[in-house]
Amino acid sequence: MRTQLVFLTRQEAQHGCTKLVEIDGRQVPVDIPPGTNGGTDLDIPGYGYPNDRTGKRGVLRLNFFVS
Repeated sequence: MRTQLVFLTRQEAQHGCTKLVEIDGRQVPVDIPPGTNGGTDLDIPGYGYPNDRTGKRGVLRLNFFVS
């Protein structure tokens, strides 16, 4: 599983937002749900590391840090 840290302001975490997250050099929009707390994980299938045998991409886990 692949993990990536995403920084949010308190306002973004409280009200929800769309953040552009860089994944493999691409900017991917991710919808952050309202009420997100620091330490919360959000799994995004299809953006993780590829499987060696099948080539299918796994899960990317976003972990949020609220400041």
